[in-house]
Amino acid sequence: MITSPMPTRAEISDVSNAVREKADAVMLSGETATGAYPLESVQVLKNIIESIEPTVEGGLNAHLELLEPKAKMLRSAATLAQDLGKSGIIVFTRSGFLAYSLGALRAHGVPIYAFTDVESIFQQLVLPWGVEPFKMPFSDDPETTIVNALATLKQKGWCLPGTWLVVITNALASSKVIDTLQLRQIE
Repeated sequence: MITSPMPTRAEISDVSNAVREKADAVMLSGETATGAYPLESVQVLKNIIESIEPTVEGGLNAHLELLEPKAKMLRSAATLAQDLGKSGIIVFTRSGFLAYSLGALRAHGVPIYAFTDVESIFQQLVLPWGVEPFKMPFSDDPETTIVNALATLKQKGWCLPGTWLVVITNALASSKVIDTLQLRQIE
């Protein structure tokens, strides 16, 4: 669509296939950088995505092999959040691993709220499928960090009071770090 307001079949097919293959993102380059129809290109891309996404299978990604126990806990979190309905998952990350893994599971209808205190990770987390990143300082007390995250989601209108959220975090017990999966409700 660099020189034409109408997409070719190949362009439509490329975007459709990317959505069907569950790509995290699709993008335009020449169409918006130097093309004669940048706004039309964005609208066509949006229309294709909105047409194809509802036809893609909605179950969790069964092909994703999760090897580590913590990664397997993520599948449980995604299943729980889907079963709850109108729910979400909160993760706290400094590497992005948890958010990327959850996004790869493709829990439909389950937003992944990824909180980080690292600017570069925050910027990277805008790309994975289903992830909504938030930059927030972490407290030494995990409970304070969780309460602050819940307050942020409520204050910014991401979650309404009464919404159940699955929270994945670490807890310190007898000088050992324990991975936890919690269920919290927005007050």
